[in-house]
Amino acid sequence: MGKLLSAILNALFPSGQSKRDRPQAASAVGHWLSRMPQLLNMLRYTLNALQQSEVLDYDPFYLHITPAEVHPLAISQAITSKVRAASDSDQTEIAETGEHPLRSETTQAVNLQSFTFLLEQLPGILAIDFTGQVHDPLMNPELLDMVEHAYRSSRVESTVYTDGFRLKEFADVLVSSSLHSLVIRMVGHKPSAYSRLTGKPPQEFLALLENVKALVQRRGEVRSQLAIEISLCMDIHNFQELPEMITFAKYLGLDGLRLENYLTPDSMKSDRSLYRHHNRVVHFLRQAEQVHHQEQAQKDAIPFTLKMPSLLDADMSAHRYCRDAFNTVSVDAHLNVSACSRHALACEPFGKIWDEDFFNNAMYQWLRNVYSAPSPSKQSFPVPSACQNCPKNANPH
Repeated sequence: MGKLLSAILNALFPSGQSKRDRPQAASAVGHWLSRMPQLLNMLRYTLNALQQSEVLDYDPFYLHITPAEVHPLAISQAITSKVRAASDSDQTEIAETGEHPLRSETTQAVNLQSFTFLLEQLPGILAIDFTGQVHDPLMNPELLDMVEHAYRSSRVESTVYTDGFRLKEFADVLVSSSLHSLVIRMVGHKPSAYSRLTGKPPQEFLALLENVKALVQRRGEVRSQLAIEISLCMDIHNFQELPEMITFAKYLGLDGLRLENYLTPDSMKSDRSLYRHHNRVVHFLRQAEQVHHQEQAQKDAIPFTLKMPSLLDADMSAHRYCRDAFNTVSVDAHLNVSACSRHALACEPFGKIWDEDFFNNAMYQWLRNVYSAPSPSKQSFPVPSACQNCPKNANPH
């Protein structure tokens, strides 16, 4: 709810010029006109906020998209130079075929035209997350064109989640784009931690670290306002290193640190995960968070955001906290829709973004039944196994 309220306030009361490539802030009239679909959607949401129905008459607020299922060859040059070797007819091919002249083989990916069509189906979107389960979003040669289109057409700001291994080569285009924020999944804050958590050699961490430093340096040189954060994995073995993690992120000149609770490679809880019944863990994290807030309250403090890990429960079979089914649509490269932003639920048939009233299809209604407050007059479906292991369904209290 807090995230949604923040997005609504940003839409209603813009802070004005916020990006380095926007030399003139949009006029007040232009802002309201571009935001009109979102504002009307907010009104419909407000009128329905007190009821948790399985059928909703408003549109989703958040879009999660995995835009890259592509072959890596020749893509670096396509993004960096932003040169389109294709003819106009080539550029109009959408994700149905995935053909692109810069790829060495036929692949599946979202391109600018299919993304434009996608946004036309989602007039109420406030924010977009570009993510990747297998392929990094930066592998999509038209990623930053999509980011630009989302902002220019609807004032929608985007966040890209990346593994960070392409940052150095894309530094110039990233810091000069309309991208709002970049989250780098560093996993560990030092070579030994990275190797332990990923099973990969420490040298890989050092290469990633150099990429992050190069990007932050370039951002400073051009005075870009791109927000750069990292995400680190926290488990029972390293939670006491939180002060060191915060120091590491601040040393790099980052804007924030996101801490992710440990899950197994198949997204399951384990004895390494952090739980609410771990009193020692809870006490330590609360103290560390309190120190952070005290430091941020200092008059000369540099703004720095700290997102704490979501603590799990051993038994989450009765947890009904996830709100994705009520405000989010997740889309893959085939333009299939899902109500799960973590892509953890295999809820076929997915439906397509062009389906009429897809936000109320059987999948969404099922999950809304699961996550609505139980009542004597309604039988609720059980919480799926995947949701019983998901931090988004953790108890927020």
